Amino acid sequence: MAHGFFKQLVIQHCICHLLKREWKINFFRIGIADYQRQVGLYFIRKNIANFTFQPYLNILNVGSVRKSTSQLRLSSHRVCIETGRGNQPTSTLINKRKCMFCLYLDDEYHCIIECNPYIKLRKQLIPIYYWKYPNMLKCTELINCTNARILCNFGSYVNKALKSRKELLYR
Repeated sequence: MAHGFFKQLVIQHCICHLLKREWKINFFRIGIADYQRQVGLYFIRKNIANFTFQPYLNILNVGSVRKSTSQLRLSSHRVCIETGRGNQPTSTLINKRKCMFCLYLDDEYHCIIECNPYIKLRKQLIPIYYWKYPNMLKCTELINCTNARILCNFGSYVNKALKSRKELLYR
């Protein structure tokens, strides 16, 4: 039993080490200036202060909630601002990546704070301060929150919103 756990831990460490190495290689390959201009990393650069271990990983205990929150924070989701980059043969222009429900620019901010299908869910799980008079500063504050109760509710909101989005768009 312990041997299997140790083996899994070693494999996870190796994968983490390889990903970090690959990231460093890519960072220097594309150059710092190009890295700053990449659209896919816009949300991360604007909302996450540093690339260190984030407190939400310790606070969120439910795996699916932690996964959904991580996907949102790292722009690894199905919001149009990200999916539009991969359209073939050319990517969709940023200003054309609209929400299917609201016809506003479909980015992470819109998904968390403004999108109409999630109004009821937002009112249940996110404190009124963050969505009553929304702005990017409040959204950033919510994403980087370290209050366990607010963070758990936010994680549940993100998890349910992303599942709902997937069901509505891909049924």
